[in-house]
Amino acid sequence: MSQEIGAQLLHYHTASELWNNTCALTSAFSRSRVMVYPSELHHMRKKDMRMDDYLAKMKNIADQFVLAGAPIFTDELILHTLNGLDAEYNAIVVKLIDLVDLPWIDAQGSLRAFKSRRE
Repeated sequence: MSQEIGAQLLHYHTASELWNNTCALTSAFSRSRVMVYPSELHHMRKKDMRMDDYLAKMKNIADQFVLAGAPIFTDELILHTLNGLDAEYNAIVVKLIDLVDLPWIDAQGSLRAFKSRRE
């Protein structure tokens, strides 16, 4: 627990008060983070990142949604990931964008394979 959070909880005397207020603080923090994550997901671009780093970063943002109690659908993660790619990836983007129920692992594999073939 951070000192800042601990300081906010010092004046509670029962376990029940402590628990309820800890939950309230966590919930408030989660709500504020849920408001930030969509922007991060929307504005993330691969640019000069390695493909593996880009994919890990996108998955990390999606995992943060889960931790904040607002998971996103895999299709949404894939769409944002594809939107963050440069024009050199247009061929694979066109192929993947219309696939329904594409698992994240398969999308990653296709993107990595495309990158390897280009190199």
